[in-house]
Amino acid sequence: LQQWVSESTAKKFLVKEGTYYLHEEIAPDGYSVAEDIKFRVTSDLKLQVEENGQWVDVENSTVHMEDDQVRKSETLAAPEGEGETVTEVIFSKTSVTGQSELPGASLRIVNAEGQTVKRWTSSDITYVFELVPGEYVMHEDLAPLGYKLANDIRFRVTEDLSVETFVDNEWVKASEYTIHMVDEEDTYTKTETSPSATPSAPVVTTPELPKTGVDTQPALATTGGKVSQTLVILAVTFVVVGGLIYALRRKFTK
Repeated sequence: LQQWVSESTAKKFLVKEGTYYLHEEIAPDGYSVAEDIKFRVTSDLKLQVEENGQWVDVENSTVHMEDDQVRKSETLAAPEGEGETVTEVIFSKTSVTGQSELPGASLRIVNAEGQTVKRWTSSDITYVFELVPGEYVMHEDLAPLGYKLANDIRFRVTEDLSVETFVDNEWVKASEYTIHMVDEEDTYTKTETSPSATPSAPVVTTPELPKTGVDTQPALATTGGKVSQTLVILAVTFVVVGGLIYALRRKFTK
């Protein structure tokens, strides 16, 4: 019914009662193609869009479409057929349970000759690369922490510039030119902790000294004791000898 190229201002069209789709054929450079938006004009001239299977009223009679930003990677090896017509292929990396992109995966694209033509690390956005017709493999070298390595994805760009993946021994057209790789969580890298478990204080054990029958008191105390006893004995001896000498001297004096 209507076809146009987006600009810096919104487009306005008169639309009668019925159900329609807003569809994007080609996204601007650096962005991925958005999903179709289903909308309708009701008999009472209200505008509604379909969200999760439900019709929702739209404010200001506006159907709003957003494109996700994509990032291009470094080219490591020039693909064969340089100068030929190329097509943009979108690469998405997510977890099994999540819809958002999974950062931290080391990824690359390998051509039929075994050359790595693209290499990148996944982030929170999808990536888009220009590829010439041919067969390729999307390979994961390193999975993010807590995830398993995904299986390789075999895909090709056909001569008519469509994108297909090899599934169950047959070529299947890829949805919206997108190659989607999924990582499963690695349960073996998860550390389970008990909420009741608390770290205990370290126990310090003092070894017992062996009983050898030898006095283990410090040598200085023992030596000091012997010195004190010797001094006492010598003092008593001097007193006795002194008394005898005094008695003898008195005897001879008389």
